[in-house]
Amino acid sequence: MVLASLRGLDDPREADSPPARWLASWVHCRVFRVDGEGRVRPELARDPGTMRGRTLTVRLVEGARFHDGQVITASDVVRSLRALAASSPSTPLARMVASLELRAPAPLTLELEAPAHTDPSAIRRLLARPEAGVLRGGAVGSGHACGSFRPVDRGAGRATLLAWPGHPRGRPWLDRVEVTARPDPRARSAAFGDQEVDVSETAGLRDRRGASSPAGGLVSAYAIPAPDLRGDGALAFRRFAAALAMDARLVRHADWPAQGADSLWPPLLSPTRAPIATSGPATGPAPPQPALVIAYPEGDEGLGELARGLRDALARLSLAPARAVPVAGLDMASAVAATAPAWQLAVVTHAWGALDTEQAALELAMALGRDDLTAARALAGRGRARAERLNAEAAAIPLLHMERPIHHRSWLVLDAGPSGADLGEAWVRP
Repeated sequence: MVLASLRGLDDPREADSPPARWLASWVHCRVFRVDGEGRVRPELARDPGTMRGRTLTVRLVEGARFHDGQVITASDVVRSLRALAASSPSTPLARMVASLELRAPAPLTLELEAPAHTDPSAIRRLLARPEAGVLRGGAVGSGHACGSFRPVDRGAGRATLLAWPGHPRGRPWLDRVEVTARPDPRARSAAFGDQEVDVSETAGLRDRRGASSPAGGLVSAYAIPAPDLRGDGALAFRRFAAALAMDARLVRHADWPAQGADSLWPPLLSPTRAPIATSGPATGPAPPQPALVIAYPEGDEGLGELARGLRDALARLSLAPARAVPVAGLDMASAVAATAPAWQLAVVTHAWGALDTEQAALELAMALGRDDLTAARALAGRGRARAERLNAEAAAIPLLHMERPIHHRSWLVLDAGPSGADLGEAWVRP
């Protein structure tokens, strides 16, 4: 994961930007949290709490522990909130916290007395802010955090985080997160953090999601926790998914800043994986485009119609020759057997929700390294206008399996899970 800085890692009160707040929310737990749909949910709290008069009483879960193994108590919450109020007394957040009278009448009971006419939902949202992370004794120190991930290694501009089983919601989906600070604001990878569409690498997805690698292959998994799949956030998510589908090591080939701030899509790699040009027109003849096979499960007319729609849309957009093929008992092995070795393969295994076939075809072509930027930008403009509606209607994040036997074979998985959207890529040398 690449972020502009590591602020918020040690002290949640320093979380002063979207990337910092995102990082703080992983390392530091709070009384409440905000889920991917914007709803406030209990985290350290056992339930939403009860409001009597001006006092909100919240009972904490039993057994939650800090990273050093100490049990989390209500007094830790009180001290952390008081430290937040004192850290920047002139800020609105600190003033809101300072307006509360905080008490811990029992080890797992927290009382917050608010000014008259305070909406209890406002108090819960305040306690869900990443800056309101709970520290042992309210002080910064090694092991004093209590979030889903525990920092185990620190270096200049980097950190390693491991899953923490003592979190109230249990062990997270990811096992390990490598965080690197890249302060260059032009870097596209850092911009994903600014848009709160962030990526972490792990090996744990393979076991818990049932993803498997072809024989002798290698699995890398990426997770995007609770992504904002509306508006520009949806576009950021899709273009990043396309970037990963093209090459997990894209940064070795692409000069991100050269793309310019107005670029809607990531730079594209040719199927031969030649380094891309960062300025000026491409030189030399275009690489030949092998036929694309879009396989779908035999007997599934819905997916068959979608596969044919993708084929036709690819032709209309002049992006790639393709054909749709029904495959009985569709899996990776049978799909590979249905094609010639030189062909690229895309296997559709799940409907794309409300995404129309032209948009899906464009993204599929982008993921395969085939793209006409003029068509992409025109279609992206229309996609941006309808992104809110499309994502509101989509029942789930699409699932797309794809194999590319040109230089390595890629298997891309998009799946909606309890911790957000998980994106995995498995590849094997041909």
